[in-house]
Amino acid sequence: FTQPAKRLRKFKRINLEPGVQKTIEFILQKEDFAFWHPEQKEWQVEEGDFEIQVGSSSLDISQKITIRAIL
Repeated sequence: FTQPAKRLRKFKRINLEPGVQKTIEFILQKEDFAFWHPEQKEWQVEEGDFEIQVGSSSLDISQKITIRAIL
């Protein structure tokens, strides 16, 4: 059983004029790290490192941070 390398969990589309900056806040909950385990037929969250990426698309990532999930 393998999971995809990237998963979209939260997003917000905003339009900015050139040179304008805006702060966007996302609060990630435990459920945002869960995945469906087909063999056990339940949602699960695994411990480990997760890389949070921010960008205009999956091919244009401008910021990254790694967090550790400890259960």
